[in-house]
Amino acid sequence: MGVYTNLNRDWLFHLGDEPGADYMGWDDRAWPRVTLPHDWSVAFPFDRKHSSGTGYLPGGTAWYRKHFILPQDTAGKRVRVTFGGIYKNAAVWINSNYLGKRPYGYSTFTHDITPFVRPGENVLSVRVEHEETADSRWFTGSGIYRDVELEIADPVCFEKDGVFAVTESAGPEGASLKISYETLGADGAEFRLLTPGREEAAYVSGSGEKGEVRMEVPEPRLWSPEDPFLYTLVCRTRKGGASTDEVRIPFGIRTIRFDGDRGFFLNGESMKLKGVCVHHDAGALGAAVPKEVWARRLARFKAMGCNALRTAHNPPDSHLLELCDEMGFLVMDEAFDEWEGPKNKWWQGHNVYPPKRFGYAADFPEWHRADLEAMVKRDRNHPSVILWSIGNEIDYPNDPYVIPT
Repeated sequence: MGVYTNLNRDWLFHLGDEPGADYMGWDDRAWPRVTLPHDWSVAFPFDRKHSSGTGYLPGGTAWYRKHFILPQDTAGKRVRVTFGGIYKNAAVWINSNYLGKRPYGYSTFTHDITPFVRPGENVLSVRVEHEETADSRWFTGSGIYRDVELEIADPVCFEKDGVFAVTESAGPEGASLKISYETLGADGAEFRLLTPGREEAAYVSGSGEKGEVRMEVPEPRLWSPEDPFLYTLVCRTRKGGASTDEVRIPFGIRTIRFDGDRGFFLNGESMKLKGVCVHHDAGALGAAVPKEVWARRLARFKAMGCNALRTAHNPPDSHLLELCDEMGFLVMDEAFDEWEGPKNKWWQGHNVYPPKRFGYAADFPEWHRADLEAMVKRDRNHPSVILWSIGNEIDYPNDPYVIPT
């Protein structure tokens, strides 16, 4: 079964470019240690020489390195590393081997590092480039500002984010779930739905490396903002009759419907969305936001009657969605603030011309599909997510969406 390890502790950090730091044997003994999530921008004093639109704080280029030990029984296993978010232009190496880049600062991405790791010491190296801070319309932060997770699993396992469960119908007497799955080399999969007390509420199995099954759940307890009840969907791959991998997904049984004349319906009942827009940072705390801070903010929203959030203007921290599931919030999950057309970035004061035009628009043509797919696959099992936004104010008077033909 898969073993998941949080890699947030004991990273080595160097602010400034360090050509050669991708090499496994690079001398990093003098680098200070940091704990992730980490935002280097927020540690500096405010200065007018930096962009006003992003909080008068600096960017730059920096390196992170992580030394970690893999046990002897890692040989023959599948090893993957997942970065929750790096702002921005991240390039990643493992043991001197280049894994790839990710320009967008809000995407969660995974690398399969199986061919490059070994029992004993291994070294992850990450270069982060955020030289132009006038690249957004709000404070972005800089660095590895979300969690990093290591997974060690059997070679026969689920694809990353390879299980998708959705409630097709639900009522007091029963619910019907559709579960789609993709594996790496399995000949089947099985699924158990457990209550918080670990009692089995339903079971179903399917055959094939990938497939689709339906699960019938008698007398379900439905998820809602008033009663955010969560089951656990236990998913296992099979090979030759043996279980090889296990993934556990918190799952809320609920139905949603939008009607052009009558509005939004949750579990068949009309509901008004009373929401707020939430950026990825926590004000003076910066972009590296502990889960406890999100919980405190959501509790205050709940107390004032809020039942919905919009993740302005990018994929959020996964911890935020976990809390929305647990505390009962409905979510519009947003992808981008701009497409090919760049927006005005104020760097000398609001509406002080001329603006700068840096930002995601330069990467959108090549990366929008991968970034959008990553967001949807990561977040699609959250009962809190009821809407997908593919862009914020893509065309409005100050920044008209005009693309050369």
